[in-house]
Amino acid sequence: MARHLIYGDCQAGDHYTSTAGNIYIEKRSASGSTALAANDTIVEAPEIRFAMYSAANGKIVTPWIWGRNVINYTGQSAVLQVAGVATADFATGGANLTVAADITLKLVNVTNGEPEFKSYTLSGAAGLTPTLQATGLFNMISVDLPHWISTVADNGAGLLTFTGHGKGAVKADGSVAEELSNWTAASEGLDGSNGGLVTCAYTTQPYAGYGSGFHIRQFEEDIRGTTYGDYSRAGTLPKTPAAEISTGATAITAEDGWDTIVIVATKDGSTSSGINGVDNLIEIVVAEREIVAGTPNGTAMGCLATILNCYFGDGTCNACSGATSLNFACLTI
Repeated sequence: MARHLIYGDCQAGDHYTSTAGNIYIEKRSASGSTALAANDTIVEAPEIRFAMYSAANGKIVTPWIWGRNVINYTGQSAVLQVAGVATADFATGGANLTVAADITLKLVNVTNGEPEFKSYTLSGAAGLTPTLQATGLFNMISVDLPHWISTVADNGAGLLTFTGHGKGAVKADGSVAEELSNWTAASEGLDGSNGGLVTCAYTTQPYAGYGSGFHIRQFEEDIRGTTYGDYSRAGTLPKTPAAEISTGATAITAEDGWDTIVIVATKDGSTSSGINGVDNLIEIVVAEREIVAGTPNGTAMGCLATILNCYFGDGTCNACSGATSLNFACLTI
């Protein structure tokens, strides 16, 4: 499958302006490419493509697709990623240590399917209260956080709260989190047999969201060879095109959220490729930033969805003139 990403802000009417971050929908005409109008169907525009203006690379376009060959038209509003939050509760059900004992809290990273752990052991005297058990371990953890934990807090009453990383966050070891962190916990000497007891549980499950800024940027980086042209091999080593979504006017943060529209079309109208093992599909992902640093910016996909609903939709959600010749569900993002 050939995959393409177009991102920025929707621009109706004028089909090309040299302003970085603008998205356009174009139709092919006898005089070249012109703007797809709000009421155009596949009758007026048998072929369309998407375009954006790139600060470094100029006008970027997708391949032309025939409307009759489109097999998928879907969309999704931005949903921000949520970092996981978990607690270690020493107070509920716990008691003073009945004997001097070593108590251990082990934090286990299960983000990528290959568990790694970090242990913290406190030598507690007989009579050590649940509050002091928690605080003693907090003092050790807070100065030596495992890289998959963003913060730890002690409420001063026997409860520790751990917050993980979202994708794109800078971790304790200085690296950048490639995935939303996910972890669990284990303990030793805290099963209640010596009075000490800890209960560990998520209070907020980690959630990747949909269209979060760092996932969109990762997608851009993964397919920039097709987005910006072939990788340059003119020199001794391949030259990778620079990713742009992370710089300049389109710089993103973890709190950004992008509305997305996904269109899939066959390249020639057939259901299978003539080459064994090679599909004949084109996937176009169009992303527009709806949430900037956690705050909706009012530029939802209304501009694009209004135009595309008339082109792809069944005519039920927009006041589209003329007959609709495709029958996909209308988008409301």
